[in-house]
Amino acid sequence: MQNLEQFIKENREAFHTGEIPQGHKARFSEKLRKAAAERKRKHVFNTMARIILPVAAVFIIAFIIDNRYSSRNTNYALLMADEERQVMELMKETDPFTGKQLMTALENITFEAIPLKDQLPEELPEKQKKEIMNEYYRQKTEGIQKIKDFLIQEQTHNN
Repeated sequence: MQNLEQFIKENREAFHTGEIPQGHKARFSEKLRKAAAERKRKHVFNTMARIILPVAAVFIIAFIIDNRYSSRNTNYALLMADEERQVMELMKETDPFTGKQLMTALENITFEAIPLKDQLPEELPEKQKKEIMNEYYRQKTEGIQKIKDFLIQEQTHNN
C-alpha cells in the first residue's frame, strides 16, 4: 500500500496528461446523481422514521393501557345479550327435550323482574354502581357461556 501511495506521489503529473475515455464524464455524473438520490431517499426515510416511530409507540402504549382499562370495564350487559343470542341460535339444532331444559336455565339466568340498576340506591356513587352492575352481569354472562359451551360440545359429540 505504501508503494502505491509513493508511486502516485512521484508520478502525479502522469495521471493528468491522459485523455478521459469517451462518455466517462456522463457515467461519472450519473453515478453522482444516483448517489445523491440515494442519500436523499435515506434521509427522507430516516426523518420519517424519527417522526413516525415515536408517534406509533405512543399509540401502541395508549392502546395497551386502554385495553387493560376497558377489560376491567367491559359492558357485561351487552355481552350477556350477545351470548344469549348465540345460545338461542345453537338451541335450534338441539333435541326438543334438551332445548326446553336449556331454555328454562337461560330464562332463570336472564330474567329480571326489576332490573338491577333500578334496585341500586341513588346515593351510591356512579363508579360503584357501575362496578356492581358489571360484576352482576359478568356472573350472568358466565352462566350463559356455560350453556353455550354445553351446546357446542353436544353438537360436536353428535356430529
